[in-house]
Amino acid sequence: MKKKENLVGIVGGIFILFLILEGRFSNLAAEEKEGNAAIHYLKAIKLMDYPVSIKRRFEIQEAIKKGWFAEAKELEKILQKNEKALNELKKGLEYKRCDFNLGKKYKYSLEKNLPPFLEIFNLSNLLLLKGRYYEKEAENKKALDTYLSSLTFAYHISLSNDTPSKTLALTIEENALPLLKNYLNLADKEDCLKISAFIKDFLNKHFSMEEVIKGEKDFFISNLQMIVDKVKTIKEIQDEIKRKKKKFIQKLVEEGNRLLDDYYGALTKAVESNEDEDWQVVEDKSLKLRENIKYLNRESLGKTIKEGTEKLDENLAPKIAEIVLIMNIPDIRRISDRYYSVLRSLEDILKKSKHN
Repeated sequence: MKKKENLVGIVGGIFILFLILEGRFSNLAAEEKEGNAAIHYLKAIKLMDYPVSIKRRFEIQEAIKKGWFAEAKELEKILQKNEKALNELKKGLEYKRCDFNLGKKYKYSLEKNLPPFLEIFNLSNLLLLKGRYYEKEAENKKALDTYLSSLTFAYHISLSNDTPSKTLALTIEENALPLLKNYLNLADKEDCLKISAFIKDFLNKHFSMEEVIKGEKDFFISNLQMIVDKVKTIKEIQDEIKRKKKKFIQKLVEEGNRLLDDYYGALTKAVESNEDEDWQVVEDKSLKLRENIKYLNRESLGKTIKEGTEKLDENLAPKIAEIVLIMNIPDIRRISDRYYSVLRSLEDILKKSKHN
């Protein structure tokens, strides 16, 4: 109960969304038996020795984007240091399931473990760097397998029901697809058949923007539920408190439902049509919501939530629902643009692989 109170306090207080990554490596044995790719990715992260030098990190990015270069001897050493990490990562690629919560169930979305984003991104860089190294060594088949593995890695990360994970998956895909597209210049008939079969399957199982919106809605509903549950714990020492609790919850739920219909309804339409006019409607609604709370800084936003729930002020309930929404709105338009760009790249590679 104390842990729950602390988590609720995040929303009721300053509403900073972060997750305590404790207990992540518990229950590993059971999960490993069931075939959870996340187990191997977490092990790979522990084994990873990613350079802290800005210069080396820049060189890695350059080698990924432009190919291996003569002065990149230090990059070979980096790959050697991370051989065990990459081998562990490859073990995870063999599985269909990837759950960074390690089988645990949580009542609220805020409690769930997100993938360790920076480390995952660094792992993906090492994998692509390895592919570039194979190209340098003229081991083209291994390079192809590595680039396809990067897409499988991205798919696994996207399985988390949250927007940050799906956004990271898009980033990994954006980095891998130019390399795969360029590889078509080296591909023989066998390679093309392999690429074609892989991309067909990948497109079929790739997440949709509708899934992104559903994840956002679920997160919003879950955060409102945290507040409702917090209010329900207030002792009803008087009939007046009982009445105020009921009224506050009613107002909060009503506004939550209105926002689901109004804002998320418009967002769903924009994602489906991808038309500028529909996106403008979403932008207008976002601006209006921000206008409603523009006079509040982060500290006062948290204070509004805290005071509203403690005093059971039904007049603040609609405002609290708006705050819960507006403080967690990602740039869905930007994500959508990237999503459709990735799909076009995948379809282009598929088309070219058939004609090679």
